[in-house]
Amino acid sequence: MSAVFPNGNPFSTGSADMDHVVFAGCLLLAAGLIFYGICLLLFALSRKNYGKAAEGIVADLVKTTKREYERAYERFDPVIEYSMNGNTYRVKLPLKAEPGVYHIGERLPLRVSEKRPSRVYIVGDDRRFVRAYSMIGIGLLFLAIALSNYFKGKS
Repeated sequence: MSAVFPNGNPFSTGSADMDHVVFAGCLLLAAGLIFYGICLLLFALSRKNYGKAAEGIVADLVKTTKREYERAYERFDPVIEYSMNGNTYRVKLPLKAEPGVYHIGERLPLRVSEKRPSRVYIVGDDRRFVRAYSMIGIGLLFLAIALSNYFKGKS
């Protein structure tokens, strides 16, 4: 295995100076991704008890088409209608949901900002958590690569 990888380390470049650059780069990338993931997680957790509880109805679904590599993907932004303090609001949420996630007439539990009623969070929409955990996981992977590079170089 040492014939394929310098010093038996798959993350080593063979040069001590370059190994330090790889270590520092991976360490900085890991720290940034973990910090970003923790910020996303804290933001998602803050939405759990955001504003006042309300119930909304999916009034419409706005279709958007995204082209990527010669393929077209259909996504839908739900238009939510809800009442708060005697006023009725219609808000288009830029969720880019896959077909079938939301249906017209579907009732949804909401959390609505009291100061800005156009700010709405759908209770149970946990996509922010998935993104946060993904960033933290990728950051931990880069941290493992950096530490592997550091400790394998010491032996």
